Amino acid sequence: MNTTPPNKCEAGGTALVGGLLLARSIHNSRARKKVLQIPSARRSDHTDEYFGHVVRDPYRWLEQEDSKETKAWVEEQTKHTDAYLQTELEPGRGKFLARLEEVFNYDKHSSPWRVGEYWFSYLQKGLSPQAVMYKQVRIVVGLDGTPEVLLDPNTLSKDGTSALSGVDFSKDGDKLAYGISKKGSDWFSIHVKDVVTGKDLPDVVDWCKFGGITWEEGARGFFYSAFPRPKSLEAAGKSAGTEVEVATGHRIMYHKLGTKSSEDQLVYQSPLDEKWLASSIMSDDWKTLIISIGDSCDPVNR
Repeated sequence: MNTTPPNKCEAGGTALVGGLLLARSIHNSRARKKVLQIPSARRSDHTDEYFGHVVRDPYRWLEQEDSKETKAWVEEQTKHTDAYLQTELEPGRGKFLARLEEVFNYDKHSSPWRVGEYWFSYLQKGLSPQAVMYKQVRIVVGLDGTPEVLLDPNTLSKDGTSALSGVDFSKDGDKLAYGISKKGSDWFSIHVKDVVTGKDLPDVVDWCKFGGITWEEGARGFFYSAFPRPKSLEAAGKSAGTEVEVATGHRIMYHKLGTKSSEDQLVYQSPLDEKWLASSIMSDDWKTLIISIGDSCDPVNR
C-alpha cells in the first residue's frame, strides 16, 4: 500500500480539480432546478360513467386542442423542453448535430427506372429536406439530353416540410399522380402532372390516407384510398392532423380526370368493419384492380 503523501503540486492539482467539479456540479444543479420546474397541468373534476363505474378524467380539457387554455399549456411545455435541451444537452447536442450534418451532407441518387418514353430518378442534394424527381428522354441505347426537374417538393413550402407521399405513373408514362403530405401528417392530397409539359392539371383530391394511387389503363382516371372528411375539421381554420376522433370508413374511390373530387365514385368499402383499411393495385396486364383489406396494422390481409 502506498502511504507516501502527495506532494504540493499533486495536492494543489487535486484540490483544483475537485473545486472545478464541485463548481460545475453546483452550476448544473442550479440550472437543473431552474429548468426542471415543469409547467403544471390543471386537474379538473370531470368524470365519465361506463357500465355503472365512474371514471375520473381530470385532463379531459386537454382534448379541446383549440381552447386558449390548451394552447397556453402546449406553449409552456414547448418553452420548458427547449430550455432543457439548451441547458442540459449543450454543447454536446450541438457537436452531435454538426457531426450528423457532416456525414449526411452528400448527394443521394436513386436507381433510375423507365416508364414509357422516359427515365425517372430521384436526387437529394446535400442537406436539402426532400429529394427531387427528374425525367430524362429515352432513346434506343442509353439516354439523350440532360435530366430535367419534374417535381421538386422543396418548392411546395417555405420550411421544407411538404413531402411526397406516394406516386404512380400512367401506363404510357405521360401522366403522374402524386401525393403531398404537409408537416409530417399521414393525410395527403393527390395532384396530377402532365409529364410531357411538366405542368400540373387542375385535379386535386383531398383526405387521402393509408393507401396508394393506381391509374387505370388509358389514363382516364385513377383509384385511391381515402377517409371521409373528419367532422372535427369542419370548423374554419382547422387543418388535417389536428383532429382527435378515430378515422373510420376507409374506402377505395375512383377519380375521373377533369372532374371535381366531390363527384368521385365509391368503388369499395368493407361492409364488415368500418375500421378496416383498403388499398388497391393494378394487375400487370392492366385489366384487373386488385383490392386488399386489413385490420389496421395487422399483418394479415383479406
